[in-house]
Amino acid sequence: MLKTFLVGVLVALVQLFLGLVFSVSAISAGLTLLDRLTKEADEWKLIKKGNVAVGVLYGMVTLSLIIMIEPSVLATVTSVSGAIMAGAWLAFVLQLLTLVIALLLSVLMIYTTLRVVDGLTADVSEFGEIIKGNVAMAILTGSMVLAVSLVLRSGILYIVTALTGAI
Repeated sequence: MLKTFLVGVLVALVQLFLGLVFSVSAISAGLTLLDRLTKEADEWKLIKKGNVAVGVLYGMVTLSLIIMIEPSVLATVTSVSGAIMAGAWLAFVLQLLTLVIALLLSVLMIYTTLRVVDGLTADVSEFGEIIKGNVAMAILTGSMVLAVSLVLRSGILYIVTALTGAI
């Protein structure tokens, strides 16, 4: 009984650690990829200079990323139990692959949303305004990205579930 308890605690600690690692890695990778896709400015340099508008937008993009990939992170972390207890390492690796796919889909959806929002308003350049420090524009644009991520989360979950079932 004690052995089962200790193994359970160990598995839970590993899951906690991996959840942290996967989430932070996904955020870092997602923001880096988004930064490379948006060539208008060096967002990190602007954030370092104190551009609040870019910081607000990137904060909302971070929330959007986590909202969309959370089901994949949860599934991957949960599969650790099977890998440790039953030796199901292949299932864990496949879940890890679906997490990467979910991350790529999420970044693509955020990038597409930013481009569509920017394209819908011909007389205003959202990115231009945000780069200049327009916090109101950052809040509005970031809120749109956040709203879209709440809707797209289900679609990404269905795609990942289908991939997991096919593998």
